[in-house]
Amino acid sequence: MENKVLTEIYLAASGKSYDIYLSEDMYVYEAVKLLSEIFDEISEGFFSSGDINFLCDRHTGKIYPSDKTLRQLQIKNHSSLMFV
Repeated sequence: MENKVLTEIYLAASGKSYDIYLSEDMYVYEAVKLLSEIFDEISEGFFSSGDINFLCDRHTGKIYPSDKTLRQLQIKNHSSLMFV
């Protein structure tokens, strides 16, 4: 069974936050790809996915390594992340 966590994703390009469910077993690079697609659709032109996007902790600015899962990084319900 796939466990999902409810995360708050701050999209720096638009200055808006979004509540998004992500799988705990998802690798960061998979989350980045998924979020790029989502934000391309909903950002009303504020965001255009590029070759370099990353996911980081919103409070510390620490960039998450792409080869780790959300579970390994201890991302849990209500974690506050930033997508750049």
